[in-house]
Amino acid sequence: MPRIYIEQFTTTLPEAQAQHVRVLRLHPGDTLDLFDGQGNLATAQINEITKKAVHIEILNYSQTATPSGAAIHLAMSLIRNEMMDLTIQKAVELGVREITPIQAERSQGRLNEIQTIKRLAHWQKTIIGACEQSGCNFLPKLNPICAFPAFIAQSQGLRVLLDPTATESFKDLPHNTNDKVTLLIGPEGGFTELEVAKSSEAGFRPLKIHGNILRAETAAISSITLAQFNCYTNPTLD
Repeated sequence: MPRIYIEQFTTTLPEAQAQHVRVLRLHPGDTLDLFDGQGNLATAQINEITKKAVHIEILNYSQTATPSGAAIHLAMSLIRNEMMDLTIQKAVELGVREITPIQAERSQGRLNEIQTIKRLAHWQKTIIGACEQSGCNFLPKLNPICAFPAFIAQSQGLRVLLDPTATESFKDLPHNTNDKVTLLIGPEGGFTELEVAKSSEAGFRPLKIHGNILRAETAAISSITLAQFNCYTNPTLD
């Protein structure tokens, strides 16, 4: 059954969602699942499709109490657009709760104000699409792009910096913790020595996945998987 994100349940779908119904070639009588990104769900039946609107009937409501998996905050340094899109998509599929794009020293380019607004809007659509596809009923929070020094200064809790030269790995972290974990991933080319030093001073714990140097998107996906599977069970969201 098709899944569509909608901010508020209504009997007339907003324009974007109505267009989605047309693209899927749905017809009156077909049913679809709606979710609001806050754990609230509804099953709806399409009553009428016109050029201007799609009218539905809500058949039933349900609710998911809490997000599943570990409370992971992905702090992802800006990389090439297509790889950034892939990383965000897979991060959502793997159940992250929060995403912050990071402007590091070696990040790809510098975005102006208009470009920043467009990229954030694009990433939000990527997050919604990934939730629709994966069955995730809670929309991860997307934060504004943050400069590296500002981010490490304001971060709290259990914080991990992915560093291929680190002496510790994920198996060295405590198990069964309720803390939210922040995963800080470097850009293509990695963090500078100064950034690594500054993050360690700020309380980030350098960890490696294994001896190979991973691409940024591979490091992000792998570290989320390790945090979900190996290190944390039933954490709570702040």
